[in-house]
Amino acid sequence: MFKCGVTVYPDFHSIGEIEIYLRQCKSLGYQRMFTCMQLGDYGFENGKRSDDPCFRELFRCAKTIGMTTSADITDKVFEIYGATPSDLLAFSRIGLDILRLDGGFTTDQIIEMTNNEYGIKIELNASHILSISNGDDFFLEVKKRGKKENLLACFNFYPRMDTGQSTMDVVRTLKQLSQFKLETSAFIASQSAPSVLHGYGHGIMTIESHRFSVPSIAAQELAAIGIDTVMFGDAFASTEELESLIEHSKSDQIRLPIHFNEYVSEDLKAKICSTKFTTRGDQPDNVIRTQQLRGLNIKPNYCVPRKINSVTIDNNLSGRYSGEIQILLNHLPADRSVNVVGEVSAEASILFPYIQSEKNSFVFYSR
Repeated sequence: MFKCGVTVYPDFHSIGEIEIYLRQCKSLGYQRMFTCMQLGDYGFENGKRSDDPCFRELFRCAKTIGMTTSADITDKVFEIYGATPSDLLAFSRIGLDILRLDGGFTTDQIIEMTNNEYGIKIELNASHILSISNGDDFFLEVKKRGKKENLLACFNFYPRMDTGQSTMDVVRTLKQLSQFKLETSAFIASQSAPSVLHGYGHGIMTIESHRFSVPSIAAQELAAIGIDTVMFGDAFASTEELESLIEHSKSDQIRLPIHFNEYVSEDLKAKICSTKFTTRGDQPDNVIRTQQLRGLNIKPNYCVPRKINSVTIDNNLSGRYSGEIQILLNHLPADRSVNVVGEVSAEASILFPYIQSEKNSFVFYSR
């Protein structure tokens, strides 16, 4: 399971448009709204200064709707608002719950911010966290002099093509953060939203390989590697995307979309989609094996060549293996003791490593 959030940009959309979107998101179960307060400082076309009234109106609107408010800020935003690390009153007054520090602050200043009297959470830039001076010593100092419960971490997003982080890089950072039990966030891309931050880009997400991914698939990989909150980096995600992400966020299992072929009975489809699967610990090279449906009396049917990403079930010619469900990792020839029942989409195959060798349970759902 994971929490869901959305990003909005009052620089490019009216508060009226944003309010309609946020109300829809809240009704579906989204808990967090994120925005950037320094696009004007970074040279984005039509980006507004952080003291533009639209931001105060945005936070008021989000708070009224009941969403947690968070914003990307820098030391320059502090200066504009007259805030200091020891005095965050200005941000409390405009309704900010989380300050994501995008740069410009020392270790001591960050620690001081965690002690604020307003309950404002301080969110580290997880994409640059490994560069914090003294590494692990920073967190030890937070424990000594600050309030660790007020500390969060959120990865960057990347509008420009080919600039996103690698999955390995994010995993490495999460491994370091795990010992300090920080709640973490990252971004996924909408495949329907227009590109507002970079006209030559596509999608606003953390991991580059997710740029063109179905949002629910990208989100599940983020959750599998340890991300707690997944947020759309684009505004506005489609209704279908918003609903799908919420549906996936509620599951304790990885959800794999399956397209059944015409030869599979409705009863067998229902059986497969209502079963929670776990894989064996001794996985072979060519298939992912499960045992949960073993014992079913399956008649031979559609015993064709097994393509990569195919889902199969052993039939009664397989003896005691009848009912075993497998997912193909490589192409294999036809076997008269194995029925092909469908296939998992190629894009969902990025989730296979997270279900192998008993790592996570999973379920199928019909597309």
